[in-house]
Amino acid sequence: MVKLANSIREYWDLPALTDYPGPAMNYSEAAGRILWLHRIFKETGIKKGAKIALAGKNCSNWGLVWLSTVTYGATIVPILANFSPEDTQHIINHSDAELLFISKDKYDNIDADQLRKVRYVFSLDDLGILEEKHGKNQLALPSYDAFCETEAFSKDSFNLEDVCDNEDIASIIYTSGTTGFSKGVMLPHRSLLANLIVAHKNLLFSVGAKVFAFLPLAHAYACSFDFLYPFTRGNHINFMDRIPAPKLLLAAMKDLQPEVVLTVPLLIEKIYKKQLQPTLETKKMKVLLKVPGIRNIILKKIHDKLMQAFGGNIRELITGGAPMNAEVEHFMKKIKFPFTIGYGMTECGPLISYANWQEHRFESSGKQVEFLQIKVDSKDPQTIPGEIRLKGEQL
Repeated sequence: MVKLANSIREYWDLPALTDYPGPAMNYSEAAGRILWLHRIFKETGIKKGAKIALAGKNCSNWGLVWLSTVTYGATIVPILANFSPEDTQHIINHSDAELLFISKDKYDNIDADQLRKVRYVFSLDDLGILEEKHGKNQLALPSYDAFCETEAFSKDSFNLEDVCDNEDIASIIYTSGTTGFSKGVMLPHRSLLANLIVAHKNLLFSVGAKVFAFLPLAHAYACSFDFLYPFTRGNHINFMDRIPAPKLLLAAMKDLQPEVVLTVPLLIEKIYKKQLQPTLETKKMKVLLKVPGIRNIILKKIHDKLMQAFGGNIRELITGGAPMNAEVEHFMKKIKFPFTIGYGMTECGPLISYANWQEHRFESSGKQVEFLQIKVDSKDPQTIPGEIRLKGEQL
């Protein structure tokens, strides 16, 4: 909480959140809305440790609800926007959520009468009440503007009470299960903090730089490194409510000119196969690439073109969530594109290994990060793949 409050005060006048391509919300307004949501939680009877479910696509309000929940001492339960109504309803009930923030289109598709412990439902679109489950609809909650008129706060006076212990559960993330309903992973505050410390020591985000957050924030990967870390770094986070097609992605990159991009291998593979591979496989290009001097010139031009395609300002592209196609990875290495591949899992919140692009090796996923101990256990390491065993603050 101290780190978050200090970051908000430090970057008070900088742009913080944008529903791309809309207007920006400054850190000062984000601070006010966090305090306002704390008031909402209090007046709806939410206590420390209570569960608050969050179901919807990436947006500024998603981020505000997430931050407000964990700084209040409650537990956030983010739900993937593309989960079925049945899965969404199951997670809300299984987590014992007492408040629900949900986009109206998703709420219209679930059976609200079957939400066992939910007392109030709020729209993720405007943070207004959708339904009071008691059926009376008499709760008079202050609007944000009304709250600001009665609760004065400034850069110097703003603070977030430190109400959380390291072992308190900050988030329950329901990952996609292989069979049946999704399984809930409980992440304590120390896991989020450990990932945050690792990010501040290793990632290359500059203060004020723009971040393009298009991966689903309900995943630990995007939540930690497209949202939580950038927010504590003074970045301007631009949310997109879906993973865009390559054409839309590159158009947004040209506009935002981000320094660091988090993505998944599939998106890079699509760009390679649709925009680079057809040219590389022509007879003329194959001949030219065999001539040493010309080969280097061509590879440099491809490197420069790809850098410009990602906005011209990129310092590192980080992929994770799946292995990258070896052909694509080899080509990216060949043109010296600044990309790296990390490895993690939800249970670690999520990072397990990472190396910056200069240190990253072909077909690897980096080095173990701080606070984690890793052991690969195999009866015969030369022939039998080992089991990865982990121990540390992140777990």
